[in-house]
Amino acid sequence: MLSYSLSNPGDGSSDEHSTHTRIPPPTVPYAATVPRSHRYNPIAAPPTRVSARAAVARGRRNSTSKSQNEDSDDEDAPVSSGGVDVRREAVRRQRIESEQKRRDDLRDGYSRLKSTLPSINQKSSKIVLLERAASHIKYLDAVKNRLEAQLKVAEDEVNRLRNVNEVLMIGTANQRLHAVNPGMQPSF
Repeated sequence: MLSYSLSNPGDGSSDEHSTHTRIPPPTVPYAATVPRSHRYNPIAAPPTRVSARAAVARGRRNSTSKSQNEDSDDEDAPVSSGGVDVRREAVRRQRIESEQKRRDDLRDGYSRLKSTLPSINQKSSKIVLLERAASHIKYLDAVKNRLEAQLKVAEDEVNRLRNVNEVLMIGTANQRLHAVNPGMQPSF
């Protein structure tokens, strides 16, 4: 396992206000202190889908097949540092995979958005794509408002024509009634 010191023991720049006694800083084996060049490169190493849990289960199956009559006190033994490293590596790989999935989802979303918008002949950045989407949404909203206003005007005209039609129908019915019975008064 790689471990890196946070500062050089002879370097006085890391702790200017300390006493004259120098205590060397502890070495930290955490992934945050490992330079990017030494970290996991998902392109260089082929991804393996074997989880740490599956590796432990496979190891248990092999040990039980060798000695089925022996007690399984070995399983209760504390986990060695190798097991911790395997777990850390599995967690790190899982985080990398989830980040790659998130990026793939973003890429797919951008491509769906680009295919939905009216096409242009130039290649555009993601920011330009988002700006075009926002302006297109505003345009569609304005078109919707204009169409709703036209619909309201048309509905008002239909209601006005229905009222005119009703008045004309009542007037025609009264005229026919007077033609048949000249002495009757119209009843409203």
